[in-house]
Amino acid sequence: MMIHKRFHLVIATLTFLVVTLGAANWYFDPANARSWVIGMASMPAIWGIVMLLERRRSPKSSSEAERRFFTGSVIVAGVLLAGAQGIKLIETLGDFDPDRLQRVWGVGVGVILVIMGNAMPKILSPLAAQRCSESKTK
Repeated sequence: MMIHKRFHLVIATLTFLVVTLGAANWYFDPANARSWVIGMASMPAIWGIVMLLERRRSPKSSSEAERRFFTGSVIVAGVLLAGAQGIKLIETLGDFDPDRLQRVWGVGVGVILVIMGNAMPKILSPLAAQRCSESKTK
């Protein structure tokens, strides 16, 4: 139960961060308000989907690896949204080179995708084998 509360605390923190950064971007760059609103609405929507999925599925229906991957995916989504909004705010307020910031951000997103891409087959392959097993289907 403690992990469940901690998970929602992390999502709440990321949601607050994304909404705050989006509001700051909207204040400093109202011309792109649509982009900021979409970014601000994404994290609460993800949180709502997580809560719906938790209510529909029992904890025993998924493995520990599936739950960890799901938890990590939600956290990575929040970090990516917050990072993108944060970089735009830094570009607006700071005296930084926007090309350098975009390059660093691109490398960071690439590293995250490589890590997630390497983790997926390790989680999904055993699940597919388990569902296709003769003993499980009879």
